[in-house]
Parts: sequence; C-alpha cells; structure tokens
Amino acid sequence: MFGAKIKYQNSFSDTDTATDICKAATYDEVKDISFTFQHNTPSLMVILKGDGDRWGISNIALAIDECPSGCDSCSSSLCLDQKQVPISITWTTVESTLTASCGGYSYQYTTGNFMEIHLTLDPHNTINSAMKSHIANADNPTLTIKVDNQIVSATQSLSVRLSNAAFFCFQNQILEVVINDLDHTNPTITFRIEVVMVRYDAGSIMPLIGIKESQLFIKTVIKQIVSLELPFEGCLMSFSELFEGCSFCVRSLCLHCNEGWEYIQQDQRCQPICGDGLIVNNEECDDENLTPYDGCQNCKFSCPQFCQQCVRGKCIKCELPWKLMNGQCLYVCDQILNYSDQLFSGCFFQIENFVMNGYYYEYNSKMSLQHTLLNNANQKEFRYEFLECEISDYGMMGYQYNQCIVRQISYCKKQLWNKCLECQDGYQLAHNKQYCETKCKDNYKLDFETCDDGNNIQFDGCFQCESSCQLECLYCINQECLYCKEGWYLIENQCLPICGDGITVPTEQCDDNNQESGDGCFECKAECSNCKICNYNNKCQVCEEHFELVSQLCQPICGDKYIEPGLEECDDGNEIQDDGCYNCQLECYSGCKRCYFGLCTDICSFDELYVDGMCVKEEINVSQCSDGCQDCIKGQCVKCKQNFQLLSGVCQVFACGNGIREIYEECDDGNILSNDGCSKNCTVENNWTCLSKDSQSNTCYQLTEVNLEYLNVTRQNQFVQLSYSKKVRLNLNSDPNNFLNQYSLKLLGLQEDQYQITCLPKIPIAQDEHRSILYEFQIILFQQILNQLNFNVFINDTVLDENDIAVTSSNVSIQLKVPKILTASQSTFSQTFRKVGYSMMISLSCSSVIMLLLGEFAQTVALLDILQYQQYLKYLNVDYPYNVYIYFESSNFITLQPLLNQLNFIEFYQNIVQENFQQSIGKFKEYELNADLLTNIDSLLFQLICGMIFLLILCIYEKLISKHIPIVQVATYVQKWQCKLIQSIFKYLYKYKRKYLEISKVVNINTFIQFFYANSWDLIFKVFLFLISNTQSQNRQKASLLICISYLGIMIKIFLFDIRKNMSKTRVTLIKAAQLEKLILFKKFSFHFLLTWMQYYPITQCILIPLFISSYVVLILGFKLKTQKIEILTTLSLEIPIILCILMNIPYCEDFQSYFSINSQIYIGFAQIGLLILSLIGPLVQTGFEFYCKLKKYLNSRKQTRLKEQQNKTTTNIFIEAL
Repeated sequence: MFGAKIKYQNSFSDTDTATDICKAATYDEVKDISFTFQHNTPSLMVILKGDGDRWGISNIALAIDECPSGCDSCSSSLCLDQKQVPISITWTTVESTLTASCGGYSYQYTTGNFMEIHLTLDPHNTINSAMKSHIANADNPTLTIKVDNQIVSATQSLSVRLSNAAFFCFQNQILEVVINDLDHTNPTITFRIEVVMVRYDAGSIMPLIGIKESQLFIKTVIKQIVSLELPFEGCLMSFSELFEGCSFCVRSLCLHCNEGWEYIQQDQRCQPICGDGLIVNNEECDDENLTPYDGCQNCKFSCPQFCQQCVRGKCIKCELPWKLMNGQCLYVCDQILNYSDQLFSGCFFQIENFVMNGYYYEYNSKMSLQHTLLNNANQKEFRYEFLECEISDYGMMGYQYNQCIVRQISYCKKQLWNKCLECQDGYQLAHNKQYCETKCKDNYKLDFETCDDGNNIQFDGCFQCESSCQLECLYCINQECLYCKEGWYLIENQCLPICGDGITVPTEQCDDNNQESGDGCFECKAECSNCKICNYNNKCQVCEEHFELVSQLCQPICGDKYIEPGLEECDDGNEIQDDGCYNCQLECYSGCKRCYFGLCTDICSFDELYVDGMCVKEEINVSQCSDGCQDCIKGQCVKCKQNFQLLSGVCQVFACGNGIREIYEECDDGNILSNDGCSKNCTVENNWTCLSKDSQSNTCYQLTEVNLEYLNVTRQNQFVQLSYSKKVRLNLNSDPNNFLNQYSLKLLGLQEDQYQITCLPKIPIAQDEHRSILYEFQIILFQQILNQLNFNVFINDTVLDENDIAVTSSNVSIQLKVPKILTASQSTFSQTFRKVGYSMMISLSCSSVIMLLLGEFAQTVALLDILQYQQYLKYLNVDYPYNVYIYFESSNFITLQPLLNQLNFIEFYQNIVQENFQQSIGKFKEYELNADLLTNIDSLLFQLICGMIFLLILCIYEKLISKHIPIVQVATYVQKWQCKLIQSIFKYLYKYKRKYLEISKVVNINTFIQFFYANSWDLIFKVFLFLISNTQSQNRQKASLLICISYLGIMIKIFLFDIRKNMSKTRVTLIKAAQLEKLILFKKFSFHFLLTWMQYYPITQCILIPLFISSYVVLILGFKLKTQKIEILTTLSLEIPIILCILMNIPYCEDFQSYFSINSQIYIGFAQIGLLILSLIGPLVQTGFEFYCKLKKYLNSRKQTRLKEQQNKTTTNIFIEAL
C-alpha cells in the first residue's frame, strides 16, 4: 500500500520455485516488483503487509520525478503556474488538538467532529489545495471539506483500512482530498474539515481525525498589458513582460536579464540559459546538465538510451534485449549463466551466481572469482582496481567485504557512501549529489569564484561570480574598464556619457552637440513646442495646458476662451464666422479686401484692386502681360509665373533657392534660409562647405574642426585634451597606431630631453568606423622654464569626417601655463625645510603626550590643534609653488588612519556603512579628498568606542575590584618590594587616578564639551566638506545631512552653555577659560567656513581668513582671556606668522600671478615656509617652560618631604602619604 491505495497484491507458494537461497527446509524465491504511479504530495507512507511464514525486502529503491527548479508544483506534463502558500499555523478545533505519530509521521489530531484553519493570502483569483487526512478506528466515516463555509468536497469512500493490524495506528485510514481551480479572490481563506465517525473497534480508542499534511496554492491575477504604441512602452513603463526575459531596459534596449536568462550583447536581448535548472520561455525541460540520453537534451525532451518509445523524456518501451525498470532501459542478463560471458558483457546476475557458486564457503568447495574475492579472508582487505562499486554488481555485499572505495567528497558536511547529503555553509549540492559546488550570489567569495556580490545583475562588476564590467565597456581587466564604447568616456574606471558631445547613447533621448534650449534637444532630452512629454522622435505625447495634440504636434485649443500670445489673435469661444473672431484670428466685415488685425484698411473702391501700392481697375488682360507675368490689369502685373517674383510691378527671375546651382551662385540648397550653410543669397556661410552638383549637389555640411583644450596643471604635470567637432575616421592608407606619435607632439623652443609628452588615447581613432575621438596628453617639464610655451600637435594623416569629407590637414597649438618648477638648489633647500618642519611637528606631538601624562588636557588639545592648523593651510585654493607643497608633506603624518588600518578598524567600519566615495570641489578635488561624511567619521567613532571601553574598565574597577581588593592592601604589598621606583610609580598613578579618573569626574557635561573641543578642527572641516560637495538626495546623504544638523546644533548649544549655572562658586579664571575655549571654537568655525565655502574665491580667502584671525587675537588681548606673559607671547608667535603666511598667498591668485615671476613666487614660498616653522617655535618654548616649572615644583616637594622624614624619623605608610 502507498498511502491509502493498494498498488501491489499477490500470493506465493513454496511449490512455485526450486531455489533455496535461505538454506531452510522449504524452497524460496526472489521476486522483482516495480511500478509507477502519480503522486504530488510532499510525503509518502509505504506499508508492506504480508501473511505467511517468512518474507522480507532487499534493495528497495524509490525514484521520484521532481518538479523543475523554481516550480512550486507541477503535473506530469508541465510546471503549474501557481505559488505555494506557506502554512505555519496549526489547525484549531473545539476540542484540544494533540500530536500523535503513525509510521514515522507526526500529525495533529482531535476526537472532535471538525478541524479548521484561517490563512491570509496574497492577491489571487484561483486556489488549488491538497490535504491528507488520517482517521483511526472509524467505520465508514463521512468527511466534508468547506472553504469559507461553502462545501467543496464530500465523501464516504473511507472503507479501506489496514485490516488485521490494530496495533498499527489503530485501524489506520488515509484520505487524500484534492481541490482543483476553485475560484477565490478574498484576501483571507478558512478551511474547515467536518467528519462523522462511528467507532469501528469498540475495544479500542475513540475515533479520531488528524491532518497529516496540507498544501495550498494560489494563482496570481494575470496583468493584462496592452501596448500603448508609445516610445515609453515596455520596460520603460514598468511593463517588462513586453520584453521577454528582460528585467531592465533603456530606450527599448534590454540591459539586464531575469534569472534563468543570459544577455546576448551583440543582439541586446535575453536568451534562456539551458542547463541552469530553470524552465523559461520555450524550454521543454531543464535537468541542470547537457548530458545526452538522459531524457532531456538541449532543454528539449529526448528519449533515454536504448529506448524505443518515450513520452516527454520518459521511456515507456525499450529496445530488445533491454528491459524497462524504474523508467530506465536496463540490460537483461537472466540467461547468461556463464561467468566469463558475464565478465565480457559487463552484466552480472548476482542471485544465480550465488546459487551456482555457493553463498557460504563450507557449502560448496567450488568457488568462482567473485566468491573468492568476497569470502577469502586473506583477500578481504585487498581492493581490486577492476572491481567497480556498483549495487548491480555486488548488491549490499560490496561494502561488507571492503571492496567499495568511498572517496571523501570535498566540502561535504554529511555523506552517505558516494553521495553527499548536505554541504558545508557556502556550498550547495550538485545535481548528481556527488560533489559540492560553491553557492553563487550568496555574497561570499569562495574557491574558484573571482567575485560574489550577492546578486545576478549583469554589468555591475560581478556577474555569475565572474568579474565583469558595465555594458558600455569594451575592454575590461579584473573588473577595471580600460576602454569604453563610442559615446561613453572613461572616468575613474567607469564608462559615463557626456551630454553635449553629439553622440546619443541609450541613457539619452538626443544629443545635438550643444546645450542650447529651444532647438529640439536640451540637456539630452527631446524638446517639443508647448509639450510636457516629448518622445525620442520629437513628437509630443502630452501637451501643456490650453494646447491639444494634432498629428503629434501641440496646437492651441481654439474655442477655450484663452488667447495664446503669438499664436492666437482672439478667442471668443465659438466658431461663428463674421462675428469679429474666426479660427482665433481677428476678422473684418465680409466685403473688406485688406484686413489688418480686425481693422479694414481698404483705400480703393470696390471695383478696384490694390496692387503694388496702387489702385487699379479690376480688368484682367493676359495678352498685355509682360514676360514672367501670369495675370495683369492694363499692363500692370498682379501675379507672376513660377520662379518669378513681383517686385515694383515687374516679374523678375528669382533663381536662388530652387535647388539648382547657377554660375553666379556659390551654393543653392533649395531654400532661402540662412544659418544652414547656404545663405538666403546663395553664398556659402562661414565654417561650412557645400558640395558641387558633380558629386553631391546643393548639400552643405559644417566644417570639422580640431580642438585642443587645456585641462589642468598638477605640480609638474600639465594635461591637454584633443578632440574633433564631429566623428572622424582615418584614411585606409594610414596606420592608426602611428596617429599622433612622438614626432607629432612638440614643445617649440625646447629640446626633446627637456620634457616628456605621454599620449593617453581615451577614444582612439579607427579606420573602419567613425568615432568621437578623444586623446589626452600629459606634459612633464624636467627643468625650470620662465617663458610661455606652446604645445603643438602636427596632424599629417588624412582624416575623414562622418560625411567622408577630408578634414584639412592642420597643425593645432595651445599655450601652456608656466609651471613653478624648482631648480636643483631650490629643491635641496625645500627638502631641508621639510625635514626641519617634520622634526618640530614630531617634537610637538611628543610634547602633547607629556602634557597628557602630566594631567594638562587643555594643553594637549592646544598642541594637537596647532598641528592640524598648519595641515589645513594647504587646502587654500591657490597655486602654491612646488617648494610649499614639499613642506606641506611634513604634516601628512597627523592622522589616526595608520593606527586604524593596523587594527583593521577601517575594514570593519566600512563593512557596516559600506564604502562610498563622494567627489569634492576645488583644491579638495585635487587632493582627492572623500567628501562622504559617514566614511570620514571613522576616527571619531573609534575614539568613542575606546572611551566607552575605558569607562567600562573604570566602572568594573570601582564597583567590583576596589571592594574586594582595598587600596591599602595593594599599597602594603608594594611597600614590601623595597623598590623606591615602583613605590614612586604607584603613588603617582594613585594620585593621577584620584585627581582625573574618578567616574564622577569623567562622566559629566564638561568632559563631553572637552571631547567636542578636541575633535572640533576635524569635524567642522568634514561637515562643511560634505555640505559643499553634496549634490544627491539618497538615504545615505540624508543621514549625513542629519548628522551635520545635529553637530551644528550641539555647537550652538555649547556656545550658549553657561558654566556658572553648573557651579555654585565659579572662579573668574574658570569663566575666562570657558570663554577662551568658545572663542577658539568660533575661530575654527570661521576658518573652515571660509576655507570650504569660498573655494572659488581665493582672494576672498586670503583676505577674510587673516581678518578673522586678527579679530581673534584682538579679543584675547582686549578681554584679557590670557594673562600670563608666556601664553600671550605664544599666541602672538603662532597667529602672526599664520596671518602673514596667508596674506602672502595673494601673488599666487590668478589675478596677480602675471605681476610676479616664477622665481619671485618660489622665493615668496620660502618666506612662507620660514613663517610656518617660526609659528611652531612659540608652542614648543611654552611646553618646555611648563615642563620645567612642573619639574622644579616636583623636586621642591620631594626635598621638603625628605626634610620632614628626617625630622620625624618615622615610616609612613605609602597609602597615607599619598592621601
């Protein structure tokens, strides 16, 4: 029995056979049983029931025809288009539900008369359901299925039960109920099973009903899609169904495919992937391989090997002598009893071999090779290479006799013989379950995967766990694009379009090589007059208000009582003629001959005509007309013939604009319009060329021009770009590799060993296609040049534009900027100054550490501020000479990044917030600073984490350690060491902890404010840098903007914070110290505001920043915020050199550079370097002086302590002395 259905039933007798395999008194036999049946539920109960003396089973095998991958349910012929609803809740009833087990399956049951379940569904229109009910000890029960209180199935055919087996599941009965294509649209559904049960066995349990399993499928509503016949239809209108297999497209061109499809770049379409286990499009099957003769080949059903007749890949009749077993054609070898013939054919008949050769060693002395191998104790542990571990050859004996070699499957977690049951994390079972393959798209890179980005999107850098570049990249190596297709430009390893280059790419509607509005294309979007939505063909889809669509053009609505200026003269809301307004044009009375905006201007009588400024009688006489005149009155011409024009009463020949180029015409393009190459006077316009009628008459083209553009100068490098105004190609007789070689690029007036020019082809020229070529040149000078230089490009090859018109061979040049290159001696001096500055900055860093150990936190913060102060001066947007840049390199070490990299904190942090680079502006862009705020606050978060850990340690010490280990006990222990150095260190640490590291002294508002001050230089700069660079509105930028607002709000709160409210008795010195800190914070705010927001105004920077610093110094002196002479001198020695240094940047500004020679600017740079070094001397002297005072005070205290000890001559406990 399979479930509730009997699949096989037969009776046997020992008189029917002559074999005795089991070596008993009666004969026995082996019977092969094989059958196929339909089954579509996830579980199967197989019940074998036999009556008789002895029976058993061996080598049972179960094969199922699985649904294709990605298919929730299927029939024998195809995958059903329906989605399975997960059922995670339990069935309910009036009685309590219990759990029982039958045949290894657990199920819920009740002794009541119903069970029901309530589910919530996705949008649908049809449901399908399959349920398997278990009923025990009931006599012909009646079972009814209801859906939303409507009866859908009722049956009484439950008389089949497992008889004579009361011990098995209490007279088990199983019913499978299937509901097919039931119309249902409600968002919820209720299944109710009602049953009427009469006890079958009065001595057994009460009747019960249970639900072994239940499945529910829904068919989603099919979205009817009607083509809109618009250029925006298909996936541009979110209707990707119109593009088979495509998930994303632009301008009706597919760019990304759905799962199960691969992208064919040549055709820009999606093609089903055969062999991926997904059945899509016209695939009949997909068994995840391309193996022939397995029922599915090339995703089409095929007959298995040796099959004579098959249906949908399943064999129903085999060729002779093959026999159909379990859907496969197996060779029948029942008649081959000779073992040598079996070896030759490869087919072993095991039962006959055992019977003939003897199963037991002592039963038959004659042994075959097989019997010897399986039973000989001496050979048992020896494996023969020609023996294959196949069940058909050795049955279960191969493993028992150690003849089956089972290899360890790599990355397999659970293995049964040569099959893997479960793979390790990150791996999945192959279709044949004999190896584990990496699981692609799980965001983990393993083994042979070159990448894994967790998705199946093409052209995002990684596709199917292989490195890839975007679609527009033509040459890609290791996910880095080196060359883009035409119309796309390589910018930071990405192919990006440039609007206005004259090349229309899929992301653009149009590109007319300009940024002018009103010419049909603006910002690479099609323009239509008076139109809201314009398509790619410049035809309107939706018009603006008061306009209507007529032949895909927007025309004013006449009759809406709205006058459209310039297009309508009037609008009276009707179409009545002779009422003063008709067709939205002013009209005169019906007899008026000359009407001007509704006013009749007739000056002739009704029988006269107004012709060429005169009134003539209306008497037409053709015979009196002059040449070229068609109608005339008394010799006065009133209408000319074709190709003639009436001028002053005479018909004159008008040939310009007729499309025929006459001798006296330079061109004739068939019209009398200007600005199209051929003017209204038939003369060729500037920068145009018109072909003669011998080749292509009357056609005008704009001349193709060669452009050299100066990009920028960076240190000693200058960059120039060459391009053409149109697409061009090279003549077939020329070599593209020699185009713009080293002999074509020159700096006039210099020897070749004085410079180096590197040609970087961004879009190289070709012979077989027209391209918008782009070449970039990097120019490096090796020595100081004081004069202006011209960079010349000699183009000697024949270049043809997109109209195959030869571009005149030309030499183009551009004037370079004079780079501020140092001489050898100047370079040596610059390196010396850099080393001096670096040494002084290192000394300041060490001094800050000493001040921290001495408990001078404010002084520590001040010294770190000075180091950052100089570091930010290099971001002033002026063109410093190279010696100043060399000096600024000495401050590059002032950062926490090396420490964070060493601790792998940056990698950890970027995994959380995702690394992102946001381009900045001005000088920040030159230094390639990342303006992304979330990325830049990594050092701040690191400090916060370290602070939290430190506070946690303090709490543990005060709450736990100090209570169990008193400090007196520790002091006594240290005193026993008899080491004065250790005792001194202990006393110092104890005093330091009591003075600075108590929880109450660390966790307070003042500590937070000090932390804010310590990080203010860095944070204010990063906040402003993000604000001036942010041009997006994504969630990441919104979160960064929220952080900026919060930070600025905290700053305002600190400015308004009054220290006197938190202290009952506040000393004047503390108030002044708080005011000084606020003033320093305001200086930092002003400095960074001018540094960032005034990037494009360098002169303003050079004037306002010194002005604000001077105001800062005046306020300190005026309000006497610093009273000690050493502090005042330090402030002046620090700020005055900085003020002078910034003012000396004015000669570097573009407006003043021409007044100063290169050497003058370099010498000014040396003067600035001297001022910056001078500004470091004051803080170093102050730090040394304070250290000297501390040391002197300490020595004096030690001296007094020793005097007291000699006087008292007593030993004082270290702990008491410390107190």
